Amino acid sequence: MDLQSIREHLRQKHYQSREDFLADVNQIVENSTLYNAWPFLKPVNKKQVKDYYNVIKRPIDMETMGKKIQAHKYHSREEFLRDIQLLVDNCK
Repeated sequence: MDLQSIREHLRQKHYQSREDFLADVNQIVENSTLYNAWPFLKPVNKKQVKDYYNVIKRPIDMETMGKKIQAHKYHSREEFLRDIQLLVDNCK
C-alpha cells in the first residue's frame, strides 16, 4: 500500500468503511517505518533543523495525519488528499 493507492481508492470511493481506510493508512505507516521514510513519520525537530519552519510554511507528517484521522479532523476525502499533496510538495 502506498499514498498513490490510497489517493486512487479515495477518488474511486473504494473504501466501504472508515476501518478499511484506517487499515490502509496504518499499513503505510508500517511500510514507512520499514523502508526509509523516517523523515516523514514525525514533525521536524526545531532544535535539529533550525530553519525548517522558516522554509516550510505548512509542515505536515504522517504522525500528524494519523492523529487527525483518529480525531476525525478530516471532514472530506479532499482534505486528506490535500495533506498527502502537501507532504509531497514539502519534499521538493
